[in-house]
Amino acid sequence: MSRIYIIYNEATERFKLGFSKDPLKRLKTLQTGNDNTLTLYYEREVKHHSKVEASMKRHFAPYQTSGEWYEYPLKFAELDDMIIRNDNMFKALEDNPFI
Repeated sequence: MSRIYIIYNEATERFKLGFSKDPLKRLKTLQTGNDNTLTLYYEREVKHHSKVEASMKRHFAPYQTSGEWYEYPLKFAELDDMIIRNDNMFKALEDNPFI
């Protein structure tokens, strides 16, 4: 199972949202060639990682700055709740025989 992660750049106050089986390895890859210190701000294992990621990216689309980086005042509780709700929603849809 993969993990949803948020990598934060304190210098620019921007974050990257994605999924990976190994978020720490992804952090190290992103850190290479980046002068600013990046931090693994958040990670959570989710069953429907690609769907949750796509849903989150749609939510944060107005705050997209460049590529996959976003500017948004992150609040851990709000973010965690959003990811759990999205994953649960996709689980419910997966179990629905009418879809």
